[in-house]
Amino acid sequence: MLEQSVIDDLVALVRRKYPDWNSFSDPSFVDDEVAYKQATVAKAAELLSEERLRSLLTEGRYDAITSAIEKVGKDNNLLYLVYPRSGDLNILYDEKLDKEAFCLAFVDLLYGPGDSPERLDRYVDFIEASGLTNRWTFPTYFLFMCHPKEDVFVKPRVTQEFLKLVGRSDLYAAKPTGVSYRGILDLLRELGEMLAEYGPRDMVDLQSLLWVCGQAEKPEVESERVDMAEFIRRHGGEERLRYRRANRKKACELIAARGKEMTEEEFGDLLTLMDLDFIRGRERGGRFGQAFRGNNRVRMEESAEELIAIVHRLWTASEDQADAVLDDLWSRRIPAAGRLLGSGLMHLRDPEKFTFWSQKLHRGLRSLTEVSAPAKRSLANYLSFNDAAQKFRRENSVPPEAMDIVLTYADEIAEPAGEDPKPSQVFVQRAFELMGGLAENPTKEFYAAHKEEFKGLVERPFQSLIKHVASKLSPTITDVIETEKGVFARIQKNDWGRGGAWPFYWGAFYPKGGKRIRDAQLFAWMNGDCLDFGFFVGEYGAEERSRFEASCRSHGKVLKDLLEASEGAVGLTFGRGASEDEMRGDPELSLDQWLANPIELGARVGMTLSRDQVVELSADELSDRIAAVFEAVFPMFVAATEDDPSQRLAELIETDDPTTNPEIPVSQLASSLGVDEDTVERWVRSIERKKQAIFYGPPGTGKTYTARLLAEHLVGGGAGLVELVQFHPAYAYEDFMQGIRPRTRADGGLEYKVEQGRFLDFCRRAKSVRGRSVLIVDEINRAKLSSVFGELMYLLEYRDEEIPLAGGGRFRIPRDVLLIGTMNTADRSVALVDHALRRRFAFIGLFPEYETLRRFLDKNEFAADGLIGVLEELNAAINDRNYSIGISYFLRKDLEDEIEDIWQMEIEPYLEEYFFDQADKVEEFRWQNVAAKIQS
Repeated sequence: MLEQSVIDDLVALVRRKYPDWNSFSDPSFVDDEVAYKQATVAKAAELLSEERLRSLLTEGRYDAITSAIEKVGKDNNLLYLVYPRSGDLNILYDEKLDKEAFCLAFVDLLYGPGDSPERLDRYVDFIEASGLTNRWTFPTYFLFMCHPKEDVFVKPRVTQEFLKLVGRSDLYAAKPTGVSYRGILDLLRELGEMLAEYGPRDMVDLQSLLWVCGQAEKPEVESERVDMAEFIRRHGGEERLRYRRANRKKACELIAARGKEMTEEEFGDLLTLMDLDFIRGRERGGRFGQAFRGNNRVRMEESAEELIAIVHRLWTASEDQADAVLDDLWSRRIPAAGRLLGSGLMHLRDPEKFTFWSQKLHRGLRSLTEVSAPAKRSLANYLSFNDAAQKFRRENSVPPEAMDIVLTYADEIAEPAGEDPKPSQVFVQRAFELMGGLAENPTKEFYAAHKEEFKGLVERPFQSLIKHVASKLSPTITDVIETEKGVFARIQKNDWGRGGAWPFYWGAFYPKGGKRIRDAQLFAWMNGDCLDFGFFVGEYGAEERSRFEASCRSHGKVLKDLLEASEGAVGLTFGRGASEDEMRGDPELSLDQWLANPIELGARVGMTLSRDQVVELSADELSDRIAAVFEAVFPMFVAATEDDPSQRLAELIETDDPTTNPEIPVSQLASSLGVDEDTVERWVRSIERKKQAIFYGPPGTGKTYTARLLAEHLVGGGAGLVELVQFHPAYAYEDFMQGIRPRTRADGGLEYKVEQGRFLDFCRRAKSVRGRSVLIVDEINRAKLSSVFGELMYLLEYRDEEIPLAGGGRFRIPRDVLLIGTMNTADRSVALVDHALRRRFAFIGLFPEYETLRRFLDKNEFAADGLIGVLEELNAAINDRNYSIGISYFLRKDLEDEIEDIWQMEIEPYLEEYFFDQADKVEEFRWQNVAAKIQS
């Protein structure tokens, strides 16, 4: 029995928001809290009535049922819908959903035999057996809306607050059960009886009261410590944990036994072991949703060779080295091999130190702790997440194998407020809702009424996205397309004053000098349902469409081969809808069918992402996907824009299969450099870890030679570039990054345009080739580096980020671009280098290695002892290793004939400068005084 004091407390809490509240008919209370719920009740009575649902079941119209469920679910803000794939309606979008079985279970939930707690139990059994998400909000929301007199909506936190206030926390279960629901219903009915004087009409009134009380400001209370032992017991207990430990042991044994010799089939077994779980007495897959299943698994298995090598490296690395391997894995962005694979392997290595990592687990941890790192995939973010997760695990005595259970549940019960975009997110759901509203009311008035929202949520994000895409395209494409002028359309129609508006928004890259509405183009297009992007020929381009059709007949096989060979071609559809308001293709249409009749079927090939898929992607992920599709469909653009595309298509075939750089083994590299293999491997690890390094030392120690050979080793096996730029005191930001350059126009006048400097141009070209590319900056310390690098100073440290440039546009360093600098310490001491810059580079010292010189001279039959003895004496006299005489002066096959000239014309002038005030030292080491020793 509820105490009267509890009723008094509840009424007091309501009156904090509504001071004059004296009944459930209070106008402000009704307007704010009740009216919109009753409006949804009315909609549910129409769309989800028993008669209508049973009729649809009889007709087998399951899509109509799920559509009605979606409409009622989205009719107000009671459900959490910001991220559809994890929101309260996520069941409707689950790939595993058997619509027929689900619709039968749903209708039984609402109108089956027995009271609602019994029906809820049957529904829960179906959901659990189907591997679907089981939470309170979905079933109780629809019970509430369809039976507002008898059933209540169980919003977890609100319900828990109420139960805690009345001293009945024991009624709440973490996931829905009939017993728990019956207890909550009985308590709410009792509450309604005790509030009879205030006139409650139904559960809508009572739920609204609980919501207001939950939002009211309450005194702070000490938070209850979660009983983790009980939580783990309820979610599978020791049997589930034993199963997970056994699978971990099998996975470890597989990796240890097979290592880099693992077959693709065994790699598949490893993924299975990481995916399996044990729930409700049986083995099931999907421990981490679709991470190791379905298309994700197919894509990982396609990269099996590369991933097996990483598994082996990660397994055999020390803990410090493992960080570098993880960084390498995540910077490569291998398809589908995201956070879970790398972090999962670390968990297999040492579950006491490492936990699994995914966006879902990150959100769960954020709801439990104050972890501040973003979920964006990077080594630094994982280490921060893992530190916080392990701290939480130890403080709460959570077994290592249960951490993902705890964090998954924490994410599922979390209730973020509002529709705040994720970091770097392009579009939120409201953007698509605006476009959907425009489709229903395609008028200038509707656009004007929401103009600021359209600008802020649709047009500006869309334009920024497409500009971002342009920065990622290869020179092959950007050399021939317009990416700046006239790229974007307008929502308002130019219809001679009739006041119409297009129910979509689009942008397109078209041939330089052409027209967006007519020419062949690389387009992106969005309406209220989706984002579509790819290749298209404008409706008014009769000549272009005719040319494209002829090219498909003449060069169809080449076009097909090029498209199918492209990584960006996965998921493309062909043709387009008949309406101008529809761009998406026909998923049943094959590439062969489309190439045989491209104009009649629609001169479009592209990819369609649903609104739910789009809002889940960051700006970088979405622009990467669009750029990959543009690269894949570019041959179609060539076929539509050139009268004879034969030569250009042949060039694309060659570009698509670039010459592979020869692989240079570490042993060969060490032999060429005259150093041991361990040293070379340490240099390579340093560069792979930091992405940039500087070889420093005195003249003649082979810094540039070493940098060149090391660069060739790093690009081996790929098609990457190796280029060298030399800095000097006059070298500037405009030379290296970007700057305004005068150019002569056709009429003889001058124009001033912002042009890319050496580094931006190198990065632009490096993006279009496979594998690593290395830029060598010779004499890096001869320029004023902080001025030359500009924004690059930031990006060198934060490689995963993108920033605006001073001259316009946005830039990030491609993940496969490495920098190697050389620094002559006799020219300018390494100690003078800006500490901020030093933090961003690995510094590798090169000083005279006499044994390397000895091995070289022995091969070339020159007696080395005398020369080495003189060099040792000379460098001892210099007494500063930064100014030592290096050995590369003497690495000459004909040294016996050249030694005198080298000494008199290269060594002596250097000594005269260094010992400018010590003439006796210079005389001591002149040729006539050392020749006998050297030649002895």
